[in-house]
Amino acid sequence: MTLGMVNLNTGEQNSLQYHPNCEELLYLLSEECDCRLGDDVFPLKVGMMIRIQRSVKCSAINIVWQPVTILVCYSAVDRQTVFCEDA
Repeated sequence: MTLGMVNLNTGEQNSLQYHPNCEELLYLLSEECDCRLGDDVFPLKVGMMIRIQRSVKCSAINIVWQPVTILVCYSAVDRQTVFCEDA
């Protein structure tokens, strides 16, 4: 398992990506954001968590005027990330 933190400023989003060797959990610590999973978008608020299955393209988008903080947990120590060009 690997843990990390993501901070997104207003209007920022992380690169569209997927992880072929692990699942991912996102837990929203502050504010609100949209989480893109494949072709779907899920709104997240503080305290909400979303599970992203292996190899599903995903990104998070800050939709508010304050910085967003997300706790990220991966199910593998050697997390692999593939960045997509169609973000």
